[in-house]
Amino acid sequence: MVDIVGLYDSLLDASYGGVNFYVLPADIEVGRRTQRFLFPGADGASFQDLGAADGQISVQGFLIGEDYIAQSLALRAAFRRSGPATLVHPWLGTMQVVQDKQQLPKLSFTDKELRVCRFQAVFFPYSPPPQVAPDTLAALELAVGNATADAQGWLAAQLAPAAGTLGAFSYAQGWIASLQAQFGGLLNTGGSGAIIGPAAGAALAALSAPVSVVNTAWAVSTAAALAAVPAAIAAACAPTMPSAVAPGGAVVAALAADPGDATAMLLASLAGIGTGLNAPAPGPALAIALTALVLANAAQAASNISYTSQQQAQAQAALLYAAFDAGIASAALAAASAPVLGGAVWRDLLDLKAAVAADMNAVIGRLPPVVVITVPNTIPAWLLAQYISGDNPGAVFATWQDIVARNNIRSPGAVPPGTIEALAS
Repeated sequence: MVDIVGLYDSLLDASYGGVNFYVLPADIEVGRRTQRFLFPGADGASFQDLGAADGQISVQGFLIGEDYIAQSLALRAAFRRSGPATLVHPWLGTMQVVQDKQQLPKLSFTDKELRVCRFQAVFFPYSPPPQVAPDTLAALELAVGNATADAQGWLAAQLAPAAGTLGAFSYAQGWIASLQAQFGGLLNTGGSGAIIGPAAGAALAALSAPVSVVNTAWAVSTAAALAAVPAAIAAACAPTMPSAVAPGGAVVAALAADPGDATAMLLASLAGIGTGLNAPAPGPALAIALTALVLANAAQAASNISYTSQQQAQAQAALLYAAFDAGIASAALAAASAPVLGGAVWRDLLDLKAAVAADMNAVIGRLPPVVVITVPNTIPAWLLAQYISGDNPGAVFATWQDIVARNNIRSPGAVPPGTIEALAS
């Protein structure tokens, strides 16, 4: 046993988890991790380098003083805490460490060393794992699902009273017919109308199916049929996986609509739906519930858009945010009179807008900006491409193509003076 009296003047201060102690020289293992392999028929061994070894740190410490029992209890509590802790060592410096679970710290007391507690502990250097980028798309999918479920439930609850009186049922039927006409006028418009129209046509046709029995089940099925229309529009632009097995070995993927067209179509439908806000009850609640369904599917469709620049993504985000703000404002007014169902939809729209913003910000951060260049004289587009992408020769040709297409240049060899836009490489 080391003589404490003889060593006291040479002991140095250290701490673990905020508890101070004295320390003797520490041992630390260094080297590399290697794995030895033996193979039949071969005399020599093979070794595989598994990287640098973060060896263990062995510490011999002392707690000295009239309150050494209290110090030992504080150190014991520090050892019992979960997770990494800060070790401050006079030679090794300050570092985050974790205990070696195979060699637990050991505190020792003896009647030959009063007012002294010895301890031994073995640690490993701790490096926090790299932060994983949040899965914004998964959060968006969850928010879309919540908003869709609550909005469809509210829609069914508002349609249910229509089963009680002929006048209410007639109003509901008229409202559904007007929606069918509005969506019918939008489905075949835009560059992807030829794809979206047939894809959503079956869902739209289901709205005009004859009604045999008017009851609560009718309200639920009608709400589902209404929700199916914007869902079909959004689904038309979802990327499809080609079949692994096809006749004759051919693999043909189904055509998908442009998600930008689908998003624009859904946002355009909000104007017609919003006319119900000025109608008598239950018109406003029906309009807000369907607006929430459309916004959820618009967010779903927009998540499939492939953007080329920050400006393009920011412009699309501004359209989505404006539509969400209007829907949230209407839902907030309705939540005052329908706190359970209307309040749930209002909260869902707030969460959905936040999820859309997080996903769009992540997308925008990965995109290059569009730069604007003032051309003083007539120069070749290739020279401009070299100026923009000179540090990346592999991107010069792609930049040249972007300059020609983005600015509608007919003679790439002689770009006239003026303002030129180009995607930064």
